[in-house]
Amino acid sequence: MKKRLIAVACLLACTTLPALAKAPDLSPGARTVALAAKPKPAANGGAAAPKAAVPASAQLRQEWKMGDLKLTHEAIDDASYPPDVRQSGIEAVDWFLGQQETLLTDVDSKPENVAKARQARPNLEAQFRQKMAAIYGNPQFKAELDRRLAALDKEMDDMADGAQKLFAKLDASGITPKQKADLKPLITAAAKQMKTVKDKADTGSTKDTKVREEAVQKFRQAKAAIKQQLTPEQKEKLKKKQVEDN
Repeated sequence: MKKRLIAVACLLACTTLPALAKAPDLSPGARTVALAAKPKPAANGGAAAPKAAVPASAQLRQEWKMGDLKLTHEAIDDASYPPDVRQSGIEAVDWFLGQQETLLTDVDSKPENVAKARQARPNLEAQFRQKMAAIYGNPQFKAELDRRLAALDKEMDDMADGAQKLFAKLDASGITPKQKADLKPLITAAAKQMKTVKDKADTGSTKDTKVREEAVQKFRQAKAAIKQQLTPEQKEKLKKKQVEDN
């Protein structure tokens, strides 16, 4: 009888001990460590990829609104200013852009120079405003600049929404059937590019700081190509139509 009991006890020990050895530690501390180590599932079912850090220079570009400044260049060029005022305004914008690009290049090579770049910019902005005094100091010229900027923003949104609205304005400016045929692939491609940029924005707008500079850059390229296909009279009619429709 004793031998039988000992055999049963040995059998129970052999089956129970391995299971206990494999049992997880359910203490609060062990659960915390396990949860921290467990990878979070991604939306597609795989492991979540680490989020890429935004380069320091890209952050500064958004802070400094480089896209808005590039659009200002376009607005001054479109504005009804005396030639000397237009030229001084464009030169001021290009100077400010160039100075900031130099700071951003320095940050690209030495990311630790972000603070130095931020310290340098206010002085550059003060110089820029001095150079823009002919426009900023004249209420009429400043209002004209604001109107042109608003019109260009509307034109960007129209381009991102498709080619139809821009073609309607071009028709109103008196383009010929041949010009329209020549412009069709250019404008269609530009509209597609602008929509792609807009779709990347968190707010779904070309004004979103995340995509603003890219949107303005592509818009300026498309606008320059369109201008090459128009006569001086058509260009003036188009600018007038854009301001009227804003």
